[in-house]
Amino acid sequence: MSWGKRILRSLLLLAFLGSLLWAAISFSAQRLAEETEPESESASGVCRIRITYPVYEDVTKIEDLPEVQEAVNDITVEKIGVEVELVPVDMSGIQDDYLLWLGRGEQFDLMLVRGQDIATYIDKDLILPLDSYLQRSAAHIGNKNNWTGGTLSRGTEMQGRIYGIACLSGQEANGYGLWISGSLLTESGFAYDPDHIYTLEELDLLFASLKERYPDSYPLGQITSGQMSSSAGYYTILGDALGRDILTGVVQNESDAVINPFETLEYYGFLTYMRQWYEEGYIYPDGVIYDASVLELLKERRILTFPASSYPGTFSQIVGKETDYVCLRTTEVSRQSGVDGYLTIPATSRYPEQAAEFLDLLYSDRKLAYLLNYGISGEHYEITDWERGLLEPVRDADGNPEGFYNPFARIGDISKLYSFGTAVDDIMRNSYVAGARNASTRYSGFIYDTTSVSRQIDDVREVIREYTPILECGCVELDANYTTFLNRLREAGIDEILADKQAQLDAWLIRQGLKSAM
Repeated sequence: MSWGKRILRSLLLLAFLGSLLWAAISFSAQRLAEETEPESESASGVCRIRITYPVYEDVTKIEDLPEVQEAVNDITVEKIGVEVELVPVDMSGIQDDYLLWLGRGEQFDLMLVRGQDIATYIDKDLILPLDSYLQRSAAHIGNKNNWTGGTLSRGTEMQGRIYGIACLSGQEANGYGLWISGSLLTESGFAYDPDHIYTLEELDLLFASLKERYPDSYPLGQITSGQMSSSAGYYTILGDALGRDILTGVVQNESDAVINPFETLEYYGFLTYMRQWYEEGYIYPDGVIYDASVLELLKERRILTFPASSYPGTFSQIVGKETDYVCLRTTEVSRQSGVDGYLTIPATSRYPEQAAEFLDLLYSDRKLAYLLNYGISGEHYEITDWERGLLEPVRDADGNPEGFYNPFARIGDISKLYSFGTAVDDIMRNSYVAGARNASTRYSGFIYDTTSVSRQIDDVREVIREYTPILECGCVELDANYTTFLNRLREAGIDEILADKQAQLDAWLIRQGLKSAM
């Protein structure tokens, strides 16, 4: 046989073997996809939509989720012919999880964006515009007469299209503070005024007193893991973020000048205290990795205070039982829109029409909303005051909610549902809201379109995610790391973002008649 024929035979054999190998790989990949792909239809043949939402707890510890899901499906199958799969996820890593899932094409039909900037998903085409679905499949939501001043879509409209429907919390005002046991506060000899705004200097005195009395504990449970910035809980100087998170720049004191909040004297002063407190043993040192739940840390007295919303009843929601905890306010209480996140339809959805139908049902069927937020009546909660609209969770022997309770999921229009608490709690909440200052500014209604700087925003966000947890926990040397942080922000493109936002703000102010054209 000639060398030419031998080479030809070899090539043909290699091609044949290659085709077999490719067929095997393709078959294996197909099988893997089939095995890992979520079921799109139930045994009854109706479509199954997947709903994901963040919660502030270990999702594996949410008991009775299958039971609640079954009760939800009893409603949805009958009314819209759709089954629902609930997929709660830990809040601490929510943005990374969402972007990872959607980036690899994982099916979700509804996604609650909470504690994040919805425009991140709009910029990346990861969520769908809802206008057509609302018109066809969401008669209740689509009827703007049912909306409260357009609240349901406020903050989600870009380039004339709606990308999310608001979860209305019913919480008309909010501020921040440090929650501490009243008995501990009394022991420390620290004067408590429920209406006083405590400064970092005053907190320094409190922490020194607590550390002296409890040398094996950490006075401050500063948890920075998964946080873009923890500074907002300690002062209100950061400024108006203009409808976006602070990384795109803020405006202070209605100056019309967009600045980098991380380059202000106020922020550096905050970091100075964090470093000082860390070195003095005031700050829980593992807050940057979050190795235990806040409740566990408090029960074991590893931490003595914890920063959270100053809204009455917040801490009892966290610990799940009656406590003597009081709040040392660290910021003013401001009126807010009552929006606590947005329900969106991801671009990976297989059933956007059915997702819109479910969304509409969620805002029109209170029984469904109660199920998703509080569980099953009589089993997971009891209505205690019909007149005030109050309920309480059914508790176990330790005083914790029994079986199912998602206080921070915030799904649907919470403002139309009964709320947890006692009559005293209700009176305190009314007083809290009545004393709030008006947070609206001359920039209300401005929405920043980040399309032209989306790459820079991604890069800046990564730098912030890398540096703010360690700087705001105080666990690294300050000056060198702070300087590196600012330099990295500039390299990532924060100056381009600030300039772009400034140009859009100036143009908007001129259109509103709030600023004259140069």
